[in-house]
Amino acid sequence: MCVPTYQGAREVGRLLDAVLAQDPPPEEVIVVDSGSTDGTLAIVRARPGVRLLEISQAEFGHGRTRNFLAVSASGDVVLFLTQDAVPRPGWLGGLVEVFASHPDVVAAVGLQVPPPHCPPPVRYDIEATFAALGPRDRTTTWGAADRDRLGWRTTALSNSSCGYRCEVLLELPFPEVGFAEDQAFAAQALAAGHRLAYAPLAEVVHGHDLTFRQYWARQRAEASALRTATGWRPRPLVVLAGLAARDTATWAWSLLRDRDQPLRQRLAWLPRIPLYAVARRLAGWRAGSRRASEHRP
Repeated sequence: MCVPTYQGAREVGRLLDAVLAQDPPPEEVIVVDSGSTDGTLAIVRARPGVRLLEISQAEFGHGRTRNFLAVSASGDVVLFLTQDAVPRPGWLGGLVEVFASHPDVVAAVGLQVPPPHCPPPVRYDIEATFAALGPRDRTTTWGAADRDRLGWRTTALSNSSCGYRCEVLLELPFPEVGFAEDQAFAAQALAAGHRLAYAPLAEVVHGHDLTFRQYWARQRAEASALRTATGWRPRPLVVLAGLAARDTATWAWSLLRDRDQPLRQRLAWLPRIPLYAVARRLAGWRAGSRRASEHRP
């Protein structure tokens, strides 16, 4: 199991404790840190059995650093987490079982469950994204032949919680891209004839407490990165506008039925739902439609 860290003192201890508590535990846990100064290194060193590697901040790259971790790992399967993801019990077994049961699968993405502090529309976005990948109770696999049917889901890997066969990852390393190295790998793996999988039984708690401005910027960045990494193109603007309207209705209904939040908080969020729905569908339209080089991820 491998995780890159940077200034992760508030998060990495909880992550490592959850990883080491997996039953059975991982054969090895490797952390590569890129210049943290906030106490991250001391937290990692305090966990027996965790191997710490250090690189400079200038050496870090989303694909490059994970390629370095894959080379440093000794197992047949390498699992990646980001420092802000917390695996639930059974996460490791849920991912490893996919590779044991499906010899043709070279990468598997786990289910991400948004934390309670996520804004409601961000939480609904995460839930909808993973619900679209397949049923919650069993593994879903796909290959290049499913591209027309699945669309964007064909390359839907996420290194916040993902596993790879080391042999294939060494043959097809993550490309040197600024963002979406996981989905860039998915595109090249599918082109090489491999299959990918969604492992919903491998759950991690992961999500970001994003303001509307941050959410809009992230959607633009993801669209630009996907344009570069996979050749993705957004749907026509009129179609996206219709989908934004559908998201607004679906999310508003979910919010009104969300008994985990006080009524006053639900009513306060209700007028903001359309803004996030528009951002989800339209913020990346221009970035995804034009040349990615014109947009900084």
